[in-house]
Amino acid sequence: MSPLDPLHANTIRTPSGLPQPQQQGAEVQRGEGRLPNIPEGTLVKGVVLSAEQDGTYLVRVLGRELRAMANLPLFPGQHFQAIWERSRGMPVLRLTPADLSLLRSVPLREQPLALALLSRGLPLSEEVLSSLRTAWLRLGGGEQTPGPLAELWARGLPLSSDNVQLLLWYMHLQEEQVARNWKRLKENLRRLGKEKASFSGTRKDLAGDDPELLRFLEAHGMLSTPSREGVDTSLLMPALWPLGDSESFLARVRFKKETRGERTLWRVHFDMEGAALGTVRGNLASDGKGLVVALGAEERKALRVLRAHQKELAEDLAEVPLALASLAMFLAEEEPEASYRAIDMEV
Repeated sequence: MSPLDPLHANTIRTPSGLPQPQQQGAEVQRGEGRLPNIPEGTLVKGVVLSAEQDGTYLVRVLGRELRAMANLPLFPGQHFQAIWERSRGMPVLRLTPADLSLLRSVPLREQPLALALLSRGLPLSEEVLSSLRTAWLRLGGGEQTPGPLAELWARGLPLSSDNVQLLLWYMHLQEEQVARNWKRLKENLRRLGKEKASFSGTRKDLAGDDPELLRFLEAHGMLSTPSREGVDTSLLMPALWPLGDSESFLARVRFKKETRGERTLWRVHFDMEGAALGTVRGNLASDGKGLVVALGAEERKALRVLRAHQKELAEDLAEVPLALASLAMFLAEEEPEASYRAIDMEV
């Protein structure tokens, strides 16, 4: 049996190319000293805050930050659902039995592709696997390419080498680098405004003579492309957008486009970390006429703050040239997933 067989090994090589986590006997985590009291085998949901150099991940589960190992590929900013195991001290996030059963049906050599799809909630069909397999082999079958290929497929973008390399680069950016690029973009926009320059608004014009900013804008544009019909965006890699006037506070944003008869429905899913409110996630939906907004907090105290300012936020949203049909506030762990995704836009 190969030690890298994901059906048997405790951990596997991930598309990010990070070193593998070693077995550790002691709990290692940030925040409070004890792990959440979660029964063994529970299906948990959380968000990846960072990928550590030792191959572990810093994740947030039930409002707590902690270190965890995983036998599925994860990336910073990703929302995930996984089976919770804590028998070895440090928690291990594992594939669900259903996903593991699907993985067993895939040849071992193609399991990196299958894991990239399963970890993003994408369909593990022969048609999808065939598309990724062809591109993967054309690019040399490397360990780092399945994740970007899955992200490109989810958005209907070309599975090209250039696109894969751009996403790999973007996936490994630190928040400081992202903030620096947004700052450069704002400076370029101010400069162009002062010069009253005539420009077409292309990425090359916006980047000026800054090749890194151009790469950033190209990768950012790909991740801001709406996902395919029927794809759940919550597990896809987000685009990082600045909040307000500060480039240092970033929101993880995902876009989705749906067709309902003759209408087109646009959705924006986002989450962010705040100093006072902690993690806040939201969902905006619009058909071009009406607007539905839902905001969720992980902590009840934060939810009370949001609701205390709900009227003010509604007044601010009323200035948008869309009819505000609904503004809802909820506690993240209590919001039914179906109602969170299915918003009636009949306004």
